[in-house]
Amino acid sequence: MGTALGVSIDFELDHVKTWHASLSSIYIAFFYKFLLDVIGFGKLLFLFSSGIFCVTRHSKGCFDIANEEPNGRVVVYSQRKSGLFDKTNIVNIFLSSVWFIQLLNVPVSLKQKLYLVGKIGCCRKWILALSNEVGTSHPTLVTTYCDSHIYDNISAQFSRWENIPTATFQHGIYPASSEDLFSSGFELFVSNYFLAWGEYTKECAIASKVLSENIRIVGSLLRVDKIKEIPNDPVFGVMLSGSNTGKINLQLLELANDLAQRMGLKYIVKPHHNDTSALWGKICETGLVEHVCENNESLEQLAVKARFFLCPSTSTVAFDLVHIGAITFVHQNPYENHHTSCFGRLCFKSIEELLELIEWSVARREEYEKVAESIDTYAFASNGANAYQQFFECLHEGCE
Repeated sequence: MGTALGVSIDFELDHVKTWHASLSSIYIAFFYKFLLDVIGFGKLLFLFSSGIFCVTRHSKGCFDIANEEPNGRVVVYSQRKSGLFDKTNIVNIFLSSVWFIQLLNVPVSLKQKLYLVGKIGCCRKWILALSNEVGTSHPTLVTTYCDSHIYDNISAQFSRWENIPTATFQHGIYPASSEDLFSSGFELFVSNYFLAWGEYTKECAIASKVLSENIRIVGSLLRVDKIKEIPNDPVFGVMLSGSNTGKINLQLLELANDLAQRMGLKYIVKPHHNDTSALWGKICETGLVEHVCENNESLEQLAVKARFFLCPSTSTVAFDLVHIGAITFVHQNPYENHHTSCFGRLCFKSIEELLELIEWSVARREEYEKVAESIDTYAFASNGANAYQQFFECLHEGCE
């Protein structure tokens, strides 16, 4: 359908399933004000406009690196309720009728039109708050958490309009664009620099038409130690993707049930961080499930509880598990296979292939470890936090 403010309309409307989403969007646009909480006094501005910035292991890594930057100024978004007669709200109410009229000819439902009106109003409030911050701090670089998110995207566009260089973190392994995958995380890239974890992401970005000169490989954001010993408990792990990929998760759980019965094992389930243990706990009520993990359970805590892990090919967690040394197998499902070319030998389609992989990983452990190491090297450069510091220092001194 196209883009508005550089953000895919189709991507945004995928989230509008109910009237509640539409009315919530309008309510925030009319009754809330956007505030920016600032940490530090430097000229390198780090923007965190999403509420998940310190929830996941990678987003926390972004926040830690920003906080540790000596020339940094960390800006965290928050919103608070304000009166209807606040000046910005009054202007938004007036403009909303204009925005709605412009959307009349757009072939989407009424609730989707209302959702978009609310989002446009929120974007206006965000830009007003950001322009005040930029006018105060006069940054030499603006770095966003993920510029495919709507507020980060317009922040990068606004900054470039003001002739301020921009960069964006990588917070997950994004697949290359394809005809059946509208938005990959690269499609909406608008920053000057994309801070990639490794060669695999760089290749996916270039395949998605991101210019090579815009990419800087800076390594992993994970700050975890490799596990010292593979557990021998009669338990394996199942890592789920987001609930919007329900078919993929259900097929993986069916395979897990079959595997548990054949091998006399139980398994633990780790939902995606956007989902709750209660959501999947209802689906996983079976004698084969050891337990369903809570969101606050870390990857390190989980990795020492299972002999091996089954992951969907749509999830970054498979890369993370390989990175910390956990035995990992990736399900090549018939719906979406983002990263199977990278995992290669560790992929399986059926229960028979999975059983062969498990037997191989035990009988030829050294061979498995060589395969895992090559995947880890491909996905994550080894330079880590120092490379981030060098990049930001270079931008601060004007040598990029």
